[in-house]
Parts: sequence; structure tokens; C-alpha cells
Amino acid sequence: MGLAMIAAIKQFDRDNGEDVNMRVGVHTGRVLCGLVGTQRFKFDVWSNDVSMANKMESSGRPGAVHISEKTLHYLRGQYTVTPGEPVADLQTYFIVRRKTLVSQRSEPTSPNDAGPVPIVPLSQKCCSLPCVIEATDTPARVEPLNELASLDPHTTRAPRPRPGRPDRDAKGRRQSAAARLHFTTVAGSGNLRPLPEERAASIAALNGMKSGDLLTHRMSGYYTSSQSSLMDASNLDMMQRVLDEADALDQQEPEHLLAQQLMQRKLSDLQLVRCVQQMSNKSNYFINPPINRLTLFYKNADFERQYRLQHARRHHAAANALSLPKYNTLVDAVVATIVFVVLAVAVAATLRPAAGWFAVTALLAAWLALVQGVMWWRLAAGVSRDEREPFARAYCWLTGWYPFHVIGGSLAALPAVVVFAGWSCAAWSGDCERAEYYFLAMLVALVHFCNFTQLNCWLKSALAAVAALAMALLVGFSACRCGDDQRLLPTADLSAAMAALVALVAILNREFEISYRLGFCVNMIAARDKAEVQRLKQQADGLLHNIIPEHVADVLKTKAKYSENHRDVGVLFASIINFNDLYDETYHGGKEYLRVLNEIIGDMDDLLHKYTSVEKIKTIGSTYMAASGLNPSLRRDTARPDQHLFELMEFAMDLQKAVAAFNVSLFEFALELRIGYNIGDVTSGVIGTTKLYFDIWGDTVNIASRMDSTGEPGRIQTTQRCALLLAPRFDFERRGEVFVKGKDHMVTYYLKGPRAGGGSAVS
Repeated sequence: MGLAMIAAIKQFDRDNGEDVNMRVGVHTGRVLCGLVGTQRFKFDVWSNDVSMANKMESSGRPGAVHISEKTLHYLRGQYTVTPGEPVADLQTYFIVRRKTLVSQRSEPTSPNDAGPVPIVPLSQKCCSLPCVIEATDTPARVEPLNELASLDPHTTRAPRPRPGRPDRDAKGRRQSAAARLHFTTVAGSGNLRPLPEERAASIAALNGMKSGDLLTHRMSGYYTSSQSSLMDASNLDMMQRVLDEADALDQQEPEHLLAQQLMQRKLSDLQLVRCVQQMSNKSNYFINPPINRLTLFYKNADFERQYRLQHARRHHAAANALSLPKYNTLVDAVVATIVFVVLAVAVAATLRPAAGWFAVTALLAAWLALVQGVMWWRLAAGVSRDEREPFARAYCWLTGWYPFHVIGGSLAALPAVVVFAGWSCAAWSGDCERAEYYFLAMLVALVHFCNFTQLNCWLKSALAAVAALAMALLVGFSACRCGDDQRLLPTADLSAAMAALVALVAILNREFEISYRLGFCVNMIAARDKAEVQRLKQQADGLLHNIIPEHVADVLKTKAKYSENHRDVGVLFASIINFNDLYDETYHGGKEYLRVLNEIIGDMDDLLHKYTSVEKIKTIGSTYMAASGLNPSLRRDTARPDQHLFELMEFAMDLQKAVAAFNVSLFEFALELRIGYNIGDVTSGVIGTTKLYFDIWGDTVNIASRMDSTGEPGRIQTTQRCALLLAPRFDFERRGEVFVKGKDHMVTYYLKGPRAGGGSAVS
């Protein structure tokens, strides 16, 4: 990867006429990895070996990979190296190039058997490109392809180039993999495109800067990070693997290549089938509903409980819509009233019932009027919905699952009760037509059991079956006769008609129940999925805002790139200068000291809630970097444009208080904080495509870092311009001239404290 990074930089320079270079240092050892802090955290590594790798980079040569002796042993002699100067009493080497595959056959299999290291003269020209296949006349060793590995559906392989492909020279001869290392595969498309144009376009797009400006700032910057890279490691690994496999496949038989292509196609189809099956299982609500086929109750007990609870809650919804249960129930009651009145009038006019029938009908009418009166009163304007009132509490109880079914069942049975109450053999003894009218009224009463669709289907079907059975038994055992010839009533025909009608009522009620429950199930699952999506979105936004500021994230949601120039930005570096004295890898591998660092950085992050205009940029080891004035909207909303500068200085003083408070809990050790502060113009931007990284660049950042590195423990050092700008609220003392790398001598100041009567920058 290091060789490929240097090769990419050289190609970038050739294509854009720039003079950018880089050093690469590699060391092998143990590391502690994890996240530090609560805001703007990122994955990082810590250990003495990481510090050693940093020294390898800083002591290396531009355009070369500097490795330690320990790393060389693990390379197993696969690279040609030249000796370098010792670093920290450790012999070092510079990578020249990678050996050919032919020479790898006799390489040792363990670091202890590495044998003599091949050394080449320093005068020989070093090639930074890894020559994977160099001798075309010698057959390269082809590693056996692992079929199980090739079955991974997530592993994609670039298709072999066709005629006119970039792996052939002008005469049609094959180029080595090293010669075409600057070509990379576009993820998901399988097409090859040149790397320099892509990288040049992505870097030049940053605020109209020249292609080398951003990297120049980075190279002349304030620190060296072990995580900074121009190319993602996974991309380089995939690119090298594709090139190696392409070299090997060119020497295989066509039949073998065809078999591999067929296998890849089958695996792709199999993965597609699995995806379709997985999607089908999640959306198969109507084909295989999650309800019991007999009882129609939900198989999920929680769903059943929610279904019964929402039935009662929707009766008290503040919204007004005809689809709500409170209106549906009212409409059902009105329909029951109409059927009740029509059947009562028909029975009274046809059969001329006795006085007892009128008494029963009056009681039923009073019950129906009472229920409707309560519903209309609930819907009337001015009725309080406060459940603490007596009427509201009573209504909540009446609309519960079981009371609602009792009341609804009684209303559904009212027409049948009216018809039953008019039964009398003497009523049609002289006229059979009256008996036919009576039975027709009974059939209408049975049909009415389809009303009140929100009731359980089994309750309504059972009531209809009981009414039909009672009527059949009453007609059969009473042996009533009608007409002048005293004919028996048609019991068999009547029973068959009522049985068919009850079956139809049961089917309709079942369909109503299924439709209600499926609708609720779909809404429930949709609401749950929506809540889950919202939770994941909030979680993703939270993680995104921990990587980049919120105002930057809003821009990235609409644009692919972000960069912006800022004027008069405050930059702060705060270093715990003696943390390395506390760090000891012999005690639990250094984990306990990393926990201490996480706690102190977390205390610093908690201060950001107080200062809204201060943005944490990152942590570099035990150094805390923050800036203010990067959000243009916040600067416009404040009364003074420079308000954020005073907030950042107060934030620096609170950092000192946080470290002092943390030292109280330490035993026989005190952490020392050193802070550097500067004001000036910076450029902020987000770099990277897979791991977004927000940072700021500019001479202001470098000077702020120097103010930290040249300062004293427990003091806040700043430049002369900063002291003049912050003088209205803070007192400073002149330190004198200090040598600053790249700036010669600069006059610096130490903060004494807030000025009396200056006020606070935070309201």
C-alpha cells in the first residue's frame, strides 16, 4: 500500500504539473485501538509502536517507504531493500521494489528463517512501483484458486479487458501489473478508468483550489497522523488482487475460464434468489397473514393486546374522520335504530300483538335511545375529553373491549328480540300470509347481525345461530297451524333458509374481521418499521454529526463535496504534555491509561454543550483540537461577528479547570495542560469517499499548533494579533519573541485572565 500511495502521488504530479511528495513509515508491533471522547470521535490506535511508526515516517526520505527491522522480518524477503539510518537504536531499511513471483518460491515461511537480506547499492535507481510480474519469459507461479472464497457473493472481480484494453502497449504486447497499477476498478461497474483524472477532479473540486494546494498545506502542517492516507487500504488491496488474478488467468485454459465464469453466474443468481426470498418473507402479510385461521386472533400476543387497546383509544381520538370507530359505531347504531323501527312497525301492523309486546318494545327502544344519547353527547361540542371527569371515565370504561362487545351485541340482537316477542300461533291461525310476513321479518333480523362490523365475528355469528335455532325449535315444537285448512307451517323450508342465511352472515362477519385485523396488522408493522427507520436515521445522523459538524452534514446531503474558506476563525490546541509519562504498556497492556485519556477527553467534550460556536475538530493522541467561527449561520445570528473568539478563549480556560478537577482523582500524579491559541483565515473541508473526514487547513492552524508546542505547562499562549483582538475582555502579559518554525521569531503573549467588568461571552 505504501508503494502504491507513492506511485499515485508521482502520477498525480506528472498529470497536474505539481511537486507534491510524501514519506511513508511502517513499523510492526502491538497497538490499542478504540474510540476516545464523546463527540467528534474516530477510530484510532495508540501504543509505543505507533509512536515508533510515526518516527519512521518523520525520519524517512520523500518518495520512499521507511520500514523497521521488525517489519522487514515479517515481509519474508519479498521486497528488495536498502539500509537506512538507525532510529531509536533500531536498524531501518528503505523499500526499493517487490521481488518477482519466481523468487518467492524459495522464501522462508517464518520470520525467524528470513535469512540474509538482499542489499542493493544506494546508487542504484529505486523504483517505487511494486513489480509483481517482471520476467515474461519465466512462467509465474499461480496460486490455486479457493473455490469457497470465490463463492463469496460480496467479492466482485473486474471483468477481463477486451481488445483495446489498457494492459496492452502500442505493439499489442502485454504490460506488467506494475505498469498498469494506476488503473483502478469502479465499484459496481466493472469498468476501468484512469486514477489520476479521478483523484485530480476530486481534489480540484475543493473550493476551486489547485490540485496541490490542499496536500501542500497538509505536508507542511502541524502534525503527522498515522491514519492519514491518500488511498483506502481496502481499495488498494482489491486493486492489487485484481491485477494479480488477471495475470494468472491469462495463462489458464479457456475451458477453465469458462467454468469459472459459469460458477460466478450461478452464484450471482443464487444470491439474487435469496434476496427475493428474504423480501418475500417480510411482505407476505396477505398470502400468509399472522392470524389464527380459526379464532382470527393474532398469533403474536402483543399484536392482539395492541389491537384491543387501539380499539378503545380510537373511540377517544381528537381527530374527526368518518373512518374512526366513534363514527362507525354511531352509524351502526343509526342503522340498528332504523331496522328496529321498521320491524316493530311491521310486526305491530301485521300480527296485532298483545300488550306485553308493546311493553317489551318500549324497553328495547329506551335502551337503544340511551346508548345513542351517550354517543351523541360524547360527540357534541363542549363535552370535555378529560379522563378525570366522571363522564369521561365512564365512557372510557364503556368503550373497553369487553363492555363494548356486550353493548354492541345487545344492539345487534334488538331486531330479533322484537320479532321473537311478537310470536303467537293465534296471530296467523286464520291467514297464512301473516306467517310468511313474520318469517320474512325474522330473516331481516338475522341479516342485521352483519351490522356493527367492529364486533368480533364469532360473537355476531353465534348470536345469529342462536336466534335461528330458537326460531326453528319454536316453529317445530309449537305445531302451529294456519289458514282455513289448518296447514302446518313449513318448518323444513324455514330451517333451510335460516341455515343458509346464518352461513352467509358468518362468512360476511369473518371477512369483516379479517379485513379489520389485516388493516391493523399492516398499519402496525408500517408504524413499527417507520419508527425503526426513524430511529436508524437519528442514529445515523448522530454518528454523522459526530464525524462532521451538523451544518457541514446538511450541505453534504445535497452536494457531493464540501469546502469553504473562513475569515477570522479561532483555532485552539490543548496538549496533555505529560501523558506519555503516565502511559505504561506493562500494566494491562496500557488499557487502563487509555481509559484515563478517554475520561479526560470526555470531560473536555462535555464543555462543548456550553459553547455552541466551538467545534471540536479531532484529538491527536493526547492533544485536543478545536475551532470557532466555522458555522456561518451562527456568526450571522450573533450580535458581534467576533463573539465566537471570546467563547473559544473561555472554552480554553474551562479546559484548564476540567484538567485541574480531574487531577484531584489521580493518585500521586497531575496532568499538565498546555494550550495554544490563534486567530486567522482557514479552509475547512471534508475529504475521503468511504470514511469522511472533516478538517481545517491553513497557516493559522500551523501557528496555533506552534503556540501550543512552544508554550509552557498550565499557560495559554497566543499571538500579538490575538491579544489585541481579545483585549476588551481578557488581560494578557507579553512573553517576548519566540522562534516559530517557518515564521522565524514571533511576539507571543500569555493569558492572565478575564478583564474585570469585561463580562462573559456566553449568555
